Amino acid sequence: AHFLKQLRQEGFPEKKLSDNAFALLCEYEWPGNIRELENVIRSAVAFSEGNTIMKRDLSIAFPDFVKNGTLDFAEPSSIAFHEKEAIRKALEKTIGNRRAAAKILGISEATLYRRLKLYCI
Repeated sequence: AHFLKQLRQEGFPEKKLSDNAFALLCEYEWPGNIRELENVIRSAVAFSEGNTIMKRDLSIAFPDFVKNGTLDFAEPSSIAFHEKEAIRKALEKTIGNRRAAAKILGISEATLYRRLKLYCI
C-alpha cells in the first residue's frame, strides 16, 4: 500500500493489488532489498490494465514468476525476453521518451541506455 500511495503522488494512476497478486508478492523472499519490491510494483502499476493489479500483471515486472502462480528461477534467455518486452512497452507507453521510460521501469537512464544497446532496441 505504501508504494501504491507513493506512485499516486508521482502521478501514476490509482491502483490496488488483487488478493492473488498480493499473496504472490508475500510468497517471494526478496533477496535484493526493498527497492526490488518497489521496482516490481512500479512496473506492475505502469503495465497493468484497469485499476487492479492482477497476478498475471506481475509476469512482466517479475520475470521469476512462472506457470501456475509459483516462483522459480527463470532461464536467463527468458529473463532477457521479459526485460526486453518491458523496455519496449515502457518506450511505447511514453512515446519514446527514454527518461520517462526509465522512471516507469525503476531504473536509471544509464541502465536503460545500456539495455537498449544490449538488446538492439
